[in-house]
Amino acid sequence: MTKTGRRAASRRKTPNAERDRLCRAVLAAAEAAGGQFGDEGLVSYLQAQAVATPSPFLTLLSKVIQDESEKAPAPVIRVEIVAPQMDDTGRAETEGK
Repeated sequence: MTKTGRRAASRRKTPNAERDRLCRAVLAAAEAAGGQFGDEGLVSYLQAQAVATPSPFLTLLSKVIQDESEKAPAPVIRVEIVAPQMDDTGRAETEGK
């Protein structure tokens, strides 16, 4: 608690048992509801929602894509530093002579 007696805000994206339990419950409910739309459970439910209400579905999709891109490893970048070759006069030689 802070000096004012209020709880400090938790850091974003910290693990929380209640949030995890809620997420599992929501996924289970969507899986069960998906049986009404097709044989693929959650996928069937999400397909139905994408058709019925595309705007919220696209918002969800953008968040999922953003989360996945944050998890993707950064590309490997190679930087090579090469010392210039000097000629007899102390000047850097150019390759295209």
